[in-house]
Parts: sequence; C-alpha cells; structure tokens
Amino acid sequence: SDCRPLRDDKMKNIDPQIIELCRKVKITTYLYNRGIQLIKRGNRYSCKCPLPNHSDHDPSFYIRELSDGTELFKCFGCGTSGNIITLISAIENEKKNVVVKKSRLKRA
Repeated sequence: SDCRPLRDDKMKNIDPQIIELCRKVKITTYLYNRGIQLIKRGNRYSCKCPLPNHSDHDPSFYIRELSDGTELFKCFGCGTSGNIITLISAIENEKKNVVVKKSRLKRA
C-alpha cells in the first residue's frame, strides 16, 4: 500500500482510501505539528531526519510534493524514503496497516 505515482493499470490495485489519505495528510503538516523545524528551499522542504535511530547534525531529510498533491520524503543520511504512511509507521513504531486503520477511524 504505497501512494507513489504509478501507471493507471497499477493504481487499480491500490485501495482508493489509501491514495486519498496520502493526498490529504501532508508530511510537512505532520512534522510541523510534532515541532520539527522545516526549511523551505524552492518547492521542497528539508529538515533534520525525524526518524528514530538517526541523529542528524545537518538537514538530510527532504520532502517534495507531486502534481497530485501527494508528498514524498527521502533521507539522504539514513536512506529511508516513502510517503506519509511510511513516515508515521517509522516514527510511531506502528505497522503500516495499523497507521491506515487509525487514520480511517480519526476521519470517521
């Protein structure tokens, strides 16, 4: 369950609610609400990596927004990348399906 941009034939296999979740819940908003200082550089944001077991001295974590509104991240320090579900899963130490289920409950 990933919301990276895919060809239409691949998108039909992904739960539409997951795609919608990735478009509506922004990585930038999630990090800002956790007190992470974001630095805007053009159409991207950067910050120190918020992931557990990675202590940055300089920003190595980058966020970009795709044309469909989905935000993706990549940390060039620890190599982790993904979408909002991947990020919440890593930070809160939850399985991805639990993150999706909790998000659905909050929206109901």
